[in-house]
Amino acid sequence: TWVAICLWAALVVLVAKMLLAGQDRPIARLAKRARHNWRRVAFAILGASLAGVNMVTYMWLKPQLDYVAPFWMDEPLAKMDAAILGTDGWKLLGMFNTELVATTYTSVWAMALVPALLYVFFSSPSRNRTASIVSYFMLWSLFGPIGQYLMSAAGPIFYERLGLGTRFAQFQPTEFSALVSGYLWDAYVDKALVTGPGISAMPSLHIATVAWATLAFASLGSRLTPLAALFALYMWIASVALGWHYMVDGLVGALMAATAFYLARPAAARSEQGPTLTPARA
Repeated sequence: TWVAICLWAALVVLVAKMLLAGQDRPIARLAKRARHNWRRVAFAILGASLAGVNMVTYMWLKPQLDYVAPFWMDEPLAKMDAAILGTDGWKLLGMFNTELVATTYTSVWAMALVPALLYVFFSSPSRNRTASIVSYFMLWSLFGPIGQYLMSAAGPIFYERLGLGTRFAQFQPTEFSALVSGYLWDAYVDKALVTGPGISAMPSLHIATVAWATLAFASLGSRLTPLAALFALYMWIASVALGWHYMVDGLVGALMAATAFYLARPAAARSEQGPTLTPARA
């Protein structure tokens, strides 16, 4: 849905810019350009479709991991945050624990991630584009599930419900956060098959993906890089302030994105060189 919305929005913006520039028949011009670059268009559509399938697959796997890997890292992560910050993260960022931040935390993330993906897929073929694409799928297919399995944690908002004590008893989630966390907790306890289930704080894929977007924009020389970096910082702050994540979750997520990008570069280099042909014997 977001892909379709973004594509239509991009079309409207392009048509408006062409009309303002005095170009006639903008739709016909864009259609001609699309036919001329049909390979890139087909690649972008296929890539976006695979990204959707990949995310759906992860969303199916995510709640299953909660049962095979019980939450055990919440206490160590809470202590780690306190050791680094001198107190619990939400206490330092309470000004961001608002309904506005809570309601935009999820929706704006999706609205930002899809355009970033489309930007990468529509970019000219290059080593950096390949590395960006490979690292994105690595995050959802390898780093995310493996990290969730090995470092299973629920997050501060679920701390007391896990029976870990009253450390976060004074934390007051927003109405929206309380609604969403209650929905996720009920699905977890009832083992219900619902839309968007699963509880996972470590590592933070919200932060991993916005960090990935920043790295992808930077590698492709986009002017959006500073904006992407500011958005990644905002998401990190919001994730802690709203009680969804420990501060360390976002740090690990960002490092995970950088690692995936680093590991994807050799594969990108090989794809740029093309296949090696073995000379035929006489």
